[in-house]
Amino acid sequence: KQWYQRRVAITAGDPILDPVNNTNEDGFIEWPLSGGQQFVINGQGLNKVSGLEVFVGGLAVTINDITENLIIITPPNYNTYKEHKAQMKALSRPKREGSRKLREADDDVTDAPDKRSHDKKYSSEYMAIVTVKLGNWKHTAGKLYYTKSPSGGIPYVAIIIPIAGFIVLVVLLSYVGLKYHRSQRSHRRTLKTVRMRMEKLEMRVANECKDAFTALQMQLTDVNGNIAEIPFRPFSDFMSSVLFPGTEAETKDLLARLSAPSSKVVETARLAQFRRLLRDRAFLHKFVEVVEADPHFDVAAKCKMASLLVIVIGNDMGY
Repeated sequence: KQWYQRRVAITAGDPILDPVNNTNEDGFIEWPLSGGQQFVINGQGLNKVSGLEVFVGGLAVTINDITENLIIITPPNYNTYKEHKAQMKALSRPKREGSRKLREADDDVTDAPDKRSHDKKYSSEYMAIVTVKLGNWKHTAGKLYYTKSPSGGIPYVAIIIPIAGFIVLVVLLSYVGLKYHRSQRSHRRTLKTVRMRMEKLEMRVANECKDAFTALQMQLTDVNGNIAEIPFRPFSDFMSSVLFPGTEAETKDLLARLSAPSSKVVETARLAQFRRLLRDRAFLHKFVEVVEADPHFDVAAKCKMASLLVIVIGNDMGY
């Protein structure tokens, strides 16, 4: 009777749990193997009773916070859960199958409602049921499935975006590297072409210089060979051609007759006086003025007179 009254009192005050919303299509909440995330149980009247306990796969967990509408817990990581599951399986041997508590714990650990494992899509080794207990009252708050890439953990978008960004960055760097490699290869090709052209130009210039130097040497050899054949005129012939141009033959005959021993000119007193007058500047200037004043005195006569004066006074270059 006392037990019945206590059960009625408890039943009258049982909390109400809301169904879990963030499950996948098979009803599981994917959970990271490392754990460390908080699990929220929604409901009503959760803090109106005392003695609430929360189990994850039969392993009691600490309630971080509890209010009227929610309970916050931190499920264990997969290694801790796996060790507890192994211990519970060791304790649930056939010799203790009659124990009610062990069967309830084993039901929580092995997740009896999901023994089919959804057509072997999920392994029972990674399944854990979250159970809320209050005395003999027990209610399932959700089913966890430990996985490496849980939807309840880091979102797929948060994983895909960095990977996509990394791929885009690799593609961009590859494109830039390819463009740089092509530009460098084109630059090297252009530089090689320019060097080849410069080498060809240098070879052509060198050949031209060699040919020109050879031709110059040949010309110098010809000139040196012809120097001995150059005719040299006597000084008297040269002076006669300069002083009396156009009359080389007459001048030559005159010089030959004057240079003969029998043609020595005897200087008379008048010639000696005329020589002295020519050495007088005043007389020489007046003599030139009088001669140039004659209209019949042409350029040829003037040149001849100048040549004669040079011959007469040529021994006195200072005068």
